[in-house]
Amino acid sequence: MNRELSGRQLTVARGGWIVFALLLTTLHLAGQVAFFRQANASDLMPAQLQGLAEMGVSVPVYLFFNVVLLLFFPVFWGGMGLLILWRKSNERGALIVSAMMVGAGMAATIPVWEAFATAYPKWVWIVPLAAFVGNLCVNSFFFVFPNGRFVPRWAIGIVPLLSAYNILNGYAFALPPFGVELGERLAWLFPIFITLSLLGFLAPFYRYRRVSTAIEREQIKWVVFAIIVGITIFAATA
Repeated sequence: MNRELSGRQLTVARGGWIVFALLLTTLHLAGQVAFFRQANASDLMPAQLQGLAEMGVSVPVYLFFNVVLLLFFPVFWGGMGLLILWRKSNERGALIVSAMMVGAGMAATIPVWEAFATAYPKWVWIVPLAAFVGNLCVNSFFFVFPNGRFVPRWAIGIVPLLSAYNILNGYAFALPPFGVELGERLAWLFPIFITLSLLGFLAPFYRYRRVSTAIEREQIKWVVFAIIVGITIFAATA
């Protein structure tokens, strides 16, 4: 059963959610602004410039469109997280899942974090920390939705490892030299990483068939449907 919160517990939980979301959102918006300022025509290949000219699309419009695309995942996942918070903020599992959705959306845009690291070199140490939190949200989400409990239970042990591996390979631009070197040495783990990530995508189906209540099955179906639609739209416009 999904535990309901009340009184001081509910106030603290909601406050923690707000602080978490505001911190990540503030950092991500700073990265978005930096990405927009850094984007220029020199980043485009000659073939891309020619293709834009043939379609009658100006470079500034194209660059602006890229910025909009990078907002897709944060807005999509964050919007679903806010919807869950609005409807079920008194439930422990709902708060956990909605916070994870917010973090997952922020972690899906590596170019934004790279722009942040370039624009604010003194704050580059924040990027791996924020990215690790975001990747924890991504890697945990499919194991905990919809009630906030890990299924299967052993997944709680592999999620931090998956998240750390993500940082070593996807955020080398923000890591010190020893971090980059470690990522290179652990490159042989990539097949294992892919296998464990695939288990995360299969976890909702296992939960649906073996663990979930009737209400939870409906929630899983709607979220899986929304994710498929969101990925399809993103792929079609990317």
